[in-house]
Amino acid sequence: MNKLLRTVTLIAAAGLLLAGCAAASRTAQEDAGVHAVAVVSLLNEVAPVRRLGFTAFGNDQSSIDQGGKLKQVVDDAVTGRLKATRPQWTVKTGALDAAGMRRRSAEANTAALADLARRLDVDQLFVLEESMGENLPGQGVGLTFRTMGNTAGPTMVHAYVKLVVLDRSGKTLVVRGATRNNPQMTPPAELGVRPDLSNLGDPAVRDKVSQALQRRLAEAVDEAMTRAGY
Repeated sequence: MNKLLRTVTLIAAAGLLLAGCAAASRTAQEDAGVHAVAVVSLLNEVAPVRRLGFTAFGNDQSSIDQGGKLKQVVDDAVTGRLKATRPQWTVKTGALDAAGMRRRSAEANTAALADLARRLDVDQLFVLEESMGENLPGQGVGLTFRTMGNTAGPTMVHAYVKLVVLDRSGKTLVVRGATRNNPQMTPPAELGVRPDLSNLGDPAVRDKVSQALQRRLAEAVDEAMTRAGY
């Protein structure tokens, strides 16, 4: 367990260094001409729960459908931050038409997002998309744990996401990820997921896991917004 925790710490530190080399964050002065923005989530609402065995034969996977709660977390986190840092802006959320965006990245949906910005009459789009864990398993928002025989190791609650800010033409202005405490190492007993995943149908277990996923996502979005300069 200590080796795994050290690995997570080193990877997170590397992520922080890489983030410092990315394009410059936006400033209030650069965004002086912005009046209205919209929030778009391209996150998969079906959160994977993965078990990694000692060999590939011990791997298994299930999922917990968040039913729109991840989108709500994104809406609330971005809106709350912008109300504090850009109070003069109008922020539009809700049932935005992103149904045709099957590939979950802003780059793959540039034209559709630009059209969305025009239809909503906004100057910028704040898009949350999935990313992959760097040297650690997982994609997007989910939960992964390793097993040794019938014993579960530390549970990794992750929100591998990126904030992509676009102008109304679809041009990317800034991209930021979240590496701090990502994944979050959680004792197996805290969430109560059995190593064989047999109790994921238990409402109490599903609720604990869902709340952990949503907390991790909220923290990740807040971190990405900070790094983007908002």
